Amino acid sequence: MADLDFGFDLLEGYQGAPKRYVKGEKARHFTADGRQYVDFNEMRIVLGQGNEAFNEALCKALQGDTSDHRSSAEAELYRYLNEKTGGIFKACFLTSSGSESVESAVRMAKKLTGRTEVISFWNSIHGRTYLSSCMSGVKKRKVGYGQLASGIIHVPYPKDPGEETSRRCLEEIKAIYDNGSAHDAAAVFVEPCQGFDNRFASPYFLRELADWAHSEGMLVVFDEIQCGMGRSGSFFLYQQTGVEPDMLLLGKALGNGLHISAVLMKEAPEFKDRAIFTGGSGNDVLACTAACEVFRQLENGLLDHVRETGDYLLSRLNEISDAPRVAQVRGRGLSAAVEFTDPASCDKVLLHLTSKGLLVGRSGCSIFFKPPYVIEKEDVDLLAGALKEGISQF
Repeated sequence: MADLDFGFDLLEGYQGAPKRYVKGEKARHFTADGRQYVDFNEMRIVLGQGNEAFNEALCKALQGDTSDHRSSAEAELYRYLNEKTGGIFKACFLTSSGSESVESAVRMAKKLTGRTEVISFWNSIHGRTYLSSCMSGVKKRKVGYGQLASGIIHVPYPKDPGEETSRRCLEEIKAIYDNGSAHDAAAVFVEPCQGFDNRFASPYFLRELADWAHSEGMLVVFDEIQCGMGRSGSFFLYQQTGVEPDMLLLGKALGNGLHISAVLMKEAPEFKDRAIFTGGSGNDVLACTAACEVFRQLENGLLDHVRETGDYLLSRLNEISDAPRVAQVRGRGLSAAVEFTDPASCDKVLLHLTSKGLLVGRSGCSIFFKPPYVIEKEDVDLLAGALKEGISQF
């Protein structure tokens, strides 16, 4: 029988067939031949491999009643979400994936406003299902797959967080909406940090965007599926911006690898408008238990570790900010990237990092880093050293 073709060689950031790991510990993976790899590209299993407290919590949940009917784990998760957002959201609906959260939020925004369009950004992700991939600003998610969903207005995202860049970007967004839409947008969907290449928008940009959107009758939706749940050094990235979104979307790290996402809303919709959130498995007992354990570990020292190690990561990356062919270093918390001036230079450094057993992500001319939250400073030192070695080839 022939082996399945996993197609990993078609994906940016991967080389060859998938590794056959036999053991994992924190941010490290081990193969049967004794090789080890340090993971700087893990968006889901943020508590790391072999997390004993997490495993114990899941085992305990399995031994209990695993019915989906309003479990104590679900109630505890709602308590955590309410507490960590300061009670600004009046409704929360649990879903099974980030894509489902995005699509549900689009439909809810249209229902609440009676409008037909949504605004999304170039280079955004949002999901892999039909509507969410149509909203994505990434070409490979759309080109060649047939007609796109209607009513989606794509606008530019700031290339850097500078105020002048943000101001020009906002002017272009307004011009596109003014001249290229039906002036019927229900919501603007924005990633405060774009997951495709770890690009942060400035608080200034997000505040001005929200003010304009509200003045036009739109809701503001923050997609924090990748950058929320502690990744940025706070529980949620919006808490660093001075902007409270009308809807907040969570996923990925929320379940530490289990399939759970969430839509939080500032205004609770009427009961008759909640039909799109009925059914599904978002409130699965195991997934809710997993999410509660993520919150528990974050509030018991892990979030402090993210901030401290994230600051260290950015400081080590900044050591190469003036190196040849490095265009930009950016980051916040445990979300960072090094952007190169050309694809060939990026390729060369990526291959060097891979040869050193460092698992990283790649998008365009950027190499990005999203390690599990348990990453240690010694792992960061390995990455920094390998980056300097790779750049020395120029």
